[in-house]
Amino acid sequence: MRVRILLLEFISFALTILTGVWGFETNPVIVWENGQGVVADQLHAAGMKCKQATGQPPDLIVCILPEDNTSIHNAIKQYVRSR
Repeated sequence: MRVRILLLEFISFALTILTGVWGFETNPVIVWENGQGVVADQLHAAGMKCKQATGQPPDLIVCILPEDNTSIHNAIKQYVRSR
């Protein structure tokens, strides 16, 4: 619930304060995943859920990570670089 509130506040800020920023989804897809899973598969599945919900792939994926977890961070970086 806190993540949804944080994202909605960010969207509200972007829509009211920043000029030239548009197109934010007002009902974002939020996915919770196990940090011990296969990160690449999880990110791909999250992108597919977004595409199903909005009809287009995501422009931005926000990942909230636990502190000092370099393995997840590195897996995300590797996934992004492979795209």
